[in-house]
Amino acid sequence: MAGEIVNKVKSILCLLCVFFLSASCAGNKAGNGGFDNSLDAVITGYNEFTCAELNITMEEMKSAGFVPGDILSVSIGGEVLELPYHTGFFTRIGEMLVVDYPTYAHTVITASTTGLSKKFQELTGQHITLRLKEKGGAAAIETALGRTYSNDRSEYSGDAEFANARMVGTTGMAKGRLYRSASPFDNQFGRAPFVSAYLREQGVKTVLDLSDDEKKIRTYDELPEHSRLLIESGNVIFCKVNTNYRSDDFNARLIAGLMEMSSRPAPYVIHCTEGKDRTGYVCALLEALAGASYEEIAADYLVTYRNYFGITPENNPSECKTLLSLRLNDALMYYCDITDESRLGMINLRDAVSRYLLNHNMTRNQLDDLVRALCE
Repeated sequence: MAGEIVNKVKSILCLLCVFFLSASCAGNKAGNGGFDNSLDAVITGYNEFTCAELNITMEEMKSAGFVPGDILSVSIGGEVLELPYHTGFFTRIGEMLVVDYPTYAHTVITASTTGLSKKFQELTGQHITLRLKEKGGAAAIETALGRTYSNDRSEYSGDAEFANARMVGTTGMAKGRLYRSASPFDNQFGRAPFVSAYLREQGVKTVLDLSDDEKKIRTYDELPEHSRLLIESGNVIFCKVNTNYRSDDFNARLIAGLMEMSSRPAPYVIHCTEGKDRTGYVCALLEALAGASYEEIAADYLVTYRNYFGITPENNPSECKTLLSLRLNDALMYYCDITDESRLGMINLRDAVSRYLLNHNMTRNQLDDLVRALCE
């Protein structure tokens, strides 16, 4: 009897060993000889943004056990890098990541906004390996920056919220002097008529347009009436900038646009397409110049995320902290020439951004003119 029991136990143990070994191979093998959530790929070329295109897709990444929000170990160019895996360019400017962008046919490796540095730009044909480093290690970032919003007006509480339009009323800013919004010209999201109506109601006279140039503005059909009148008045400053606020091109264009704005009649509005990223960075700069505290600037920045996504510091403090750290804080650190974001609430922001403007070819008289235009 005892012998039969021992034999049965041995049989069960053998079956369990076979089961777990099979499960391990099935779960870890990626169909390419790799193990432990690994995937081999080849760099097939580079797109126009110097993203390295791989011969794999999001479905293959999923089959290998990778989920957006994971952190991967990537062997590339003779180096082993720890990179987050996302569905968008959800890192700070210049930081590398693995991306399955919705409009891309294949998985890419790139650096947010800047594209890959030169040493990673000539690796076509090279084999690379992706391995799971930390499951969900960047999930909070994926959640915070991967949200989408509705373009249905009925899902918003008011026209201004839908237009992401508001007065900038932080410390030092003259009341009714500066506004921010989505585009009053580009109607791809159905917001332009609502923005145009809001600007008419506020009596806005001058537009700092961060997303258009004179050629692009002519491609828009049937502009809302007030938007058309603003263009005809000659007080639309076309200051089309990229999203890399650390680039020389961004800085040169922005400084020129701000100098021109200060010579035009108020009230002013600043906008890009959504009134979110480029608009947020430029408004933060001007708020700091006028004397706002970091807390005020951060609160105004997050209003956009309340408008579009319903996210507030009260209902989602962790996401708001992530958004500020990766987006607003990085821009302010650049303007203030610091590397520690914890110092943003301690330094004199007005002095810091004044130095930034003066160091980027704005004269003291031009700086004083800009402050007067915003504050008096």
